[in-house]
Amino acid sequence: MSYQIEHYAMLNHLAVDGVWATVTEQRRKYGSLTEQLQSPAKRRERISILKKPERIEALLMVMTCCLMVYAGLEHQIRTTLVEKNCYFPSMKYKPEQRSTARWVFQCFEGITIIYWPDNIPIVANLETRNQIIIDCLGQKYQQIYS
Repeated sequence: MSYQIEHYAMLNHLAVDGVWATVTEQRRKYGSLTEQLQSPAKRRERISILKKPERIEALLMVMTCCLMVYAGLEHQIRTTLVEKNCYFPSMKYKPEQRSTARWVFQCFEGITIIYWPDNIPIVANLETRNQIIIDCLGQKYQQIYS
């Protein structure tokens, strides 16, 4: 009974008998989730993770690698669309040859590849606009999405 009252008081930030709700011995030992998230020491601990130069450099390296892949794919899509004289619909559904990778990624959301028991893949929710990009990217992508 007292646990329920204390729990209700903690959730609603109410005071019980003029002080904040007391907690069980186990909670006192480990602390509640809200205490851990709100304590300045924990915040400092999370921030201090990135204070080491090695970790900052590693994070920058990963971010740079991701941007390189992103830019490379965008370049490949744009050049192939121009070479093959293909058009990809823009956000306003007007045909264009300079689509951004972000828009292409959004258009590919929702595509699902389902494998039947005999490893027979079935591609669901594939639209014609997706097929344009798949054809432009080459044989490897055609094997995945066909």
